[in-house]
Amino acid sequence: MSRALCLVAAIVILLLSTSAPVGAWRAVPRFVPSDLDPTTEMLLAATTDGLPSEFAVVGVMRWALQPSPEPLIMPPQGGPVMVLVERGQITAAQDSTETRLAAGEMFVPSDDAQEVFFQVRGAEDASILIVAFQTARFGTACFWGSNPLSHTQQVLILTPAHALPGGSVRLRLERLTVPPGSSLPAHEASPLMSTSVGDGVLGMTLQGQMPYLWVPGQERTLYPTQPWPQIPDPIINPLVNGGTQMTLRNAGDNPLVLYRLTLTPSAGGAAPQVSPLGGAPLF
Repeated sequence: MSRALCLVAAIVILLLSTSAPVGAWRAVPRFVPSDLDPTTEMLLAATTDGLPSEFAVVGVMRWALQPSPEPLIMPPQGGPVMVLVERGQITAAQDSTETRLAAGEMFVPSDDAQEVFFQVRGAEDASILIVAFQTARFGTACFWGSNPLSHTQQVLILTPAHALPGGSVRLRLERLTVPPGSSLPAHEASPLMSTSVGDGVLGMTLQGQMPYLWVPGQERTLYPTQPWPQIPDPIINPLVNGGTQMTLRNAGDNPLVLYRLTLTPSAGGAAPQVSPLGGAPLF
């Protein structure tokens, strides 16, 4: 059994709930002009129904699977799950129903309260990208059945969400690469946007509404596996109004890789759809 997802989720929720300091302090953010602009790669674009409106843990992970008689077992999440096959061929089984999938195809479980079994077909390794919304009632059932000799997990995003829109949403997962000396345009923090550092050193500067112990205009550094700062939730703290402007830059000497998941409420339900890797969104 792999307990990585549960342990990371518990650490993230604990750190975010206390808004602990992250990284080092810098007095003034430095913006250095660069000839290389940041690039964005679309990893997944989809529309899905059934998003919860209450608390959920938003998880984005990649699993590398080698041929093995032991399947990778995904526990029930209680909310929508989208599985995109990035490479190779797999079989996804749930409730005695098997679905054969190849690279570029997506699987959506028919029952969010039942586990799913993933197994490689053929002799080639496979890779799957999973976006899942784990509701509170399934918070203790997050142990993945895996064999460390055959299954390798990479957690891209794992964050608690207090203000999901519920119902049908359009989902966009992107990988942003920021060269050394470059920065991203300032944007407003949103409960519908989750970001994490995949590689490199991120310099973050906030303006406006501040998390606890953060100072407006003072840059701090974040590294892979460190939690994103929690912006006070209006439901939890109704006395705090206004938004938070975030400026992100590459504060290291190597390329900065960010993963960003954006949710957009959709009018009316729609069957899940997906765009090919690197392709344009379907909306």
